[in-house]
Amino acid sequence: MTDGFAIVAKNEILPIKDKNTGSSLSKIYVGAGWDVNEGKTADLDLVAACLVNGKLTSGTRLVYFGDKTEPGVTLGADNRTGAGDGDDENIVFELDKVEADVTEIAVGLVAYSGADLSSAKNVKFRGVSGTKATDPQIFEVPMVMAEAGDTVLHAATFKRETDGTWTVKNVNTFYKKGAGVKAVEGFRDLFLAA
Repeated sequence: MTDGFAIVAKNEILPIKDKNTGSSLSKIYVGAGWDVNEGKTADLDLVAACLVNGKLTSGTRLVYFGDKTEPGVTLGADNRTGAGDGDDENIVFELDKVEADVTEIAVGLVAYSGADLSSAKNVKFRGVSGTKATDPQIFEVPMVMAEAGDTVLHAATFKRETDGTWTVKNVNTFYKKGAGVKAVEGFRDLFLAA
C-alpha cells in the first residue's frame, strides 16, 4: 500500500473492495496516464473488451473511441496528445450494470497515430472508488516501458468472481499489431474465439 492505495505488480491480483469496510465496490473510474517522450508524437487510446470466459462474443463488446459504451462500461473523452498532468483518458465501470454473462473486462492501450507505444513513458493505470478522477484512489497498475514496434498493450483484466465480487489483475503485456485501426483490431483479436 502507498498513500492508502495498492500498487498491483505484474501478475498480481487485487480484490476490488472498500479498504475500510471490505465491501465490494460497484463504481470504478479507471484513468490512464502517460507522457510522450521529447521530440515524439503519439495518439494513444484506451480500449476495453467485455469478455465471456476470456473471449469476445460479438464486435459490439469492444469499447474504444468509435464505440464508447457497453452496459456498465463508458469510455471518456479522447485525448490525442497525452499533454498535461493527470489522467489522459478514462473508463468508468458500473460493475452492477455489466451484462450478467460478462466474466472479464480486459483494458488496454493502443497506438493510434504518430509513433508506437515506446514513444510514451510513465504509463500507468489507476483505479478510484467512484466515477470521477478526484474520488479516492484504491489501486495503481504501473507499466513497464514498451519496445520499438509495440502498438498494443493489454494492461489489466477485471474479473467477476463466482461470488459476484470483482478483482483486477496486472497483465502488462505488449504486442506488435500495427498502428491505427490495426492496433484497435489487434487488441480485439487477442480475445476472439478460435
